[in-house]
Amino acid sequence: MDVVTADGSETTVSESSNPDLYWAMRGAGQNFGIVTKFRYKIFDYPNGQDIFHATYHFTEDQLEILFEHLNSLINNGTLPRD
Repeated sequence: MDVVTADGSETTVSESSNPDLYWAMRGAGQNFGIVTKFRYKIFDYPNGQDIFHATYHFTEDQLEILFEHLNSLINNGTLPRD
């Protein structure tokens, strides 16, 4: 993924390039930089179940509220993995 860090520098982050920042971004990304580009793999969804997709755009004044809400959805990172 491409990330802009707090000092304004742009960097590419992956398992092999900046691995410490890569793992930090996976756990609490909003605290370490802004992701400007990323790649992901798409897998078949099992059992023919429906999925939902939406794109949202947030202005700067909404980000703090957004992250508070997102963190509450995952119980601030304390939910067990299935």
